[in-house]
Amino acid sequence: MAGILSKLSVKPLLYAVGVLLVACAGLGGALAVQQRWYGGQLATVTAARNTAQVSAEAWKVRAGELDLANAAFQDVNETLQGLLAKAQGENTRLQDEGRAAIAAAQAAAAAANRTLDTWLARYADQVRKGDCASALNAVQQACPAFNGY
Repeated sequence: MAGILSKLSVKPLLYAVGVLLVACAGLGGALAVQQRWYGGQLATVTAARNTAQVSAEAWKVRAGELDLANAAFQDVNETLQGLLAKAQGENTRLQDEGRAAIAAAQAAAAAANRTLDTWLARYADQVRKGDCASALNAVQQACPAFNGY
């Protein structure tokens, strides 16, 4: 009985051990292939990570530069807004002064025209009178420089 039992149990166990040994060897080979493949992937991912870190640092530096440029622009813009407001105020003042000067000049011209019209009317009246006309002719004959008045 011991012989049959040993034949029935030892041989199948040896076959099972052999199959398990082949399976272990296959798994070991697969594991070695997988390790090489993941090692290549790890190198690729590490290089991509390093590139991303360098790019992120570059963007941080660029963002800092743009923040400084934006702050400088804000200062210049505030200065220019102040100058624009002053210039607009000056423009309004000058326009008001110009309108006042034009109105004064038009008033002075109207007054001068009224005065001229008054003198022309007086002169025309005096020229029509005989004694004034003869006096004017006498003055013009005595002094030729007064001709043409």
